[in-house]
Amino acid sequence: MMLLRTLVVLLTGLLVPSTIVAQVTFNQIALTGESAPGVATAEFGAFTDPTLSASGDVAFEVELTLDPQPVFGGPDAIYSTTSGAGSPLEIIALTGDAAPGAGGAGYDPLFPPSINASGDVTFTAFLQSGLGDPVGFINNNALFGPVAGAGSPLGLIAREDSPAPGVADGAEFASFGPSSINLFGDVAFMAFLRTGTGATVTNDNSVTIFGPTSGAGSPLGVIAREGDSALGVAGAEYDLLFPPALNASGDVALRIGLRNGTGAVVNSLNNDAIFGPTSGAGSSLGLIVREDTPAPGVADGAEFASFVSPALNASGDVAFQAFLRTGTGAPVDLSNDDALFGPTSGAGSSLGLIVREDTPAPGLADGAEFDFFGAPALNASGNMAFEAFLRTGTGAAVDDSNNRGLFTFTAGQMECIVREGDLLTVTLPDGAGTEDRTVGAIEISRTGLNDNGMLAFRIVFTDLTQGIFTAGTGSVLLGDVNRDGIVNFLDISPFIMRLTSGALLAEADINQDGI
Repeated sequence: MMLLRTLVVLLTGLLVPSTIVAQVTFNQIALTGESAPGVATAEFGAFTDPTLSASGDVAFEVELTLDPQPVFGGPDAIYSTTSGAGSPLEIIALTGDAAPGAGGAGYDPLFPPSINASGDVTFTAFLQSGLGDPVGFINNNALFGPVAGAGSPLGLIAREDSPAPGVADGAEFASFGPSSINLFGDVAFMAFLRTGTGATVTNDNSVTIFGPTSGAGSPLGVIAREGDSALGVAGAEYDLLFPPALNASGDVALRIGLRNGTGAVVNSLNNDAIFGPTSGAGSSLGLIVREDTPAPGVADGAEFASFVSPALNASGDVAFQAFLRTGTGAPVDLSNDDALFGPTSGAGSSLGLIVREDTPAPGLADGAEFDFFGAPALNASGNMAFEAFLRTGTGAAVDDSNNRGLFTFTAGQMECIVREGDLLTVTLPDGAGTEDRTVGAIEISRTGLNDNGMLAFRIVFTDLTQGIFTAGTGSVLLGDVNRDGIVNFLDISPFIMRLTSGALLAEADINQDGI
């Protein structure tokens, strides 16, 4: 009888319109003024935007304050939780510490890391002379990460003044940009090259993207290089390349500038593009979208004008911010030229418009509308998270005290997670209690949303303190027990299996009583 009643409840739920329910729970990871683990007399100062793994690990770079504070400021450090969501923070790297594999050199400035589900991190750092070989301007930049795949020790991946793998002209590394890491410990990154043992490297062929060359776990090599023929753009070649995103299949996606090659006419109106896997995860790198082409899903015939570097998920989908211009229809101006694009109906669905400037921001009592956006994060389900600036819409005036928010796009529904002007309860550094602080700036990176719907982001409060937080959005489509974005009879068997497991699944809690 209990099973029968349960099925009746589920079936009844399928007969009425499905509901998206938001259950946001915030978790404080780090806060300005807290003691910095592993560094005596040091406290957290200013943070970079965090990166988040599939297992809920968070990694970030932070400036430390010391007692007494040096004249020229304190060191910086990289911290992460390496044992899943809720695990303690551990120090990964600290200014002045010996850099593994760097011949006795120490870390100097550190740059923001990326982290994978095994707790491995990758990051770029400058080096300073330590106990070993001298460090100078020709060899003081390096990239670190797991040296032998997921779970292996942190070590040197590449260093300035060393040969670049897979280049035909004997070029060597000159400097590095941001890097990405995947489930298998593969690393993808942007690097600048210089003349090594062979042909001269110039400003026309120095920017190169490196990553796994034949899918996940394959050797590090050249993915794309300035001056190469542009895939899918006959007669054009790559001009300027930007830092890549990397997924578990070893695919990369990135923004690339184009220039004239052997045939095509490339000019300032069509020289910006996004490249990525052309047919889902594991497919070949090719052209996804290009400036001067129609933007999918816009009603006024607008076309793409420029792009921001994309996010990439395990299905091979991309999501990105783009600026638009007048195409075949109504004029586009500064009031409506910013938009976000991504998979419109979950993982593997067609690329289209997600949200555009000059449209109402959902769920806000004052009728605010979107003004402009930050680059989005994207997860394996095709869900997105993004920062947005707001402006006055149909209701009360929006001003500098409440014109920023963090939003998610889940199963076709959009909601605000936190907004400037909200009060957020923080745990005080001395552990003596809690305090409500007013949210100011909110920042999320393109790796700030994981496949479980968890968010990681940085908040700057109005008192200028900062913190790293996660949020379990708990944004669920009631009745969607198999999580395919649709509530139908295919959810019944997974629902019955949930009854036998005893574990709570929010989508299955039709009456929202927590059972």
